[in-house]
Amino acid sequence: MPGDAARRERLILDAMVLVAGLTSRREPASYSRRLVELALDGRFELVVTATLLQETYEVLVDPKFKGRVTEPEAATLVGGLAAIASIFLRDEYAERSRLADDPDDDYLAHAAFDTGSVLVTRDEAAHFERIEGLRVARPGAALRLVGGLDDEDP
Repeated sequence: MPGDAARRERLILDAMVLVAGLTSRREPASYSRRLVELALDGRFELVVTATLLQETYEVLVDPKFKGRVTEPEAATLVGGLAAIASIFLRDEYAERSRLADDPDDDYLAHAAFDTGSVLVTRDEAAHFERIEGLRVARPGAALRLVGGLDDEDP
């Protein structure tokens, strides 16, 4: 139905949420994994950027994750994210004002503003909540936002 897309929430899942969601084998599923599953099911509009996908790939192939996924698997996972994303942004934020405490995170804040998305992060050090008007949520709150938590969930 054409009107459905307009009503769905837009979310940007930061690299650590994506990696946790793509690699978690926990049962019951972690909040991050449930968000990735809901993105695959089209329950919300997934927004990605070229930098976010590159960062996700780099974390997936980092030696500390050795044994979880191979480089070809990481490439397939990241390619899949690009394929299911509702919005794919090329990052062109170098000339824009600094928003985040960490300049490496500015692209996420700008992308969230540009697309009207909620930025889903577990990164408290980034201090995204200090950015006026930026909608930020941790994975559990984002699940509630898109109707992905049952009544018995914490």
